Amino acid sequence: MAKEDIKMLILEKAQELIKEKGGFTIKELTDATHVNIAAVNYHFGSKENLTKIIIQDVVTTLKTTLTAYMYMLEQGTNMYDFMTEIVNSVYDFTVQNAGLWQYLFLSFESQQETNYELINAFFSDNEFTRIVYKHLAIAIGTDNAKEVYARYMIFFATGVAPMLIQLMQGKKGVTATFNDEEFKAIYVTQMMKLMN
Repeated sequence: MAKEDIKMLILEKAQELIKEKGGFTIKELTDATHVNIAAVNYHFGSKENLTKIIIQDVVTTLKTTLTAYMYMLEQGTNMYDFMTEIVNSVYDFTVQNAGLWQYLFLSFESQQETNYELINAFFSDNEFTRIVYKHLAIAIGTDNAKEVYARYMIFFATGVAPMLIQLMQGKKGVTATFNDEEFKAIYVTQMMKLMN
C-alpha cells in the first residue's frame, strides 16, 4: 500500500472510530487499520497531531457549509428561511457526527485544542468571519461593526445551542424536538426576535 493510502486509511479510520465510539486508542486504531504504531507515528507524529488534523477537518467542513448559507442571503433568501436552514444544517451535522462532537467537546484530552481551533475559526479575523460579518451587516441593514459583532455572537450562540444540547443528551430527546416542525418554527421565530 502506498504511503499516502496508508495515511488516508489511518485518518479515515480514526474519524470513524471517533464518530462511532466518541474516541479511540492507538491500539484500536492500529487494529482497525492493520498498521503498526510506527506507521501512525510516521504519518502523524502522535495521536494529538492526528486529533488536531481531525478537528481542523471538522471545523473546515462546518465553515464551508455555513459559508454557503451566507450566500443565500445575497440571493434574496429571507432571514426566517435562512435561520431555518442554519438550524437544520447545524443540527443534521451534529447528529451525523455526534461521536466526533462528543469527543471534541467532552473529551478532556481534546478540549484545549478544540477550544483553540473553534475560537480561531469562528471568532478571529479570518476569511470566514469576514464573509459572515459582511452578509450579516447587509441582512440587518447596518455597517456598525460592534452591532454586527453582537448580532453574530447572538446568532452563533442560538445556532449552536441545538448542537450542544444534542451532545449532552445523546440521540434521545432532542432528536424528537428538532424533528418537530412546530417546535422548530417557534425556535427560529425566537432566534429572529433575539437578532432584532
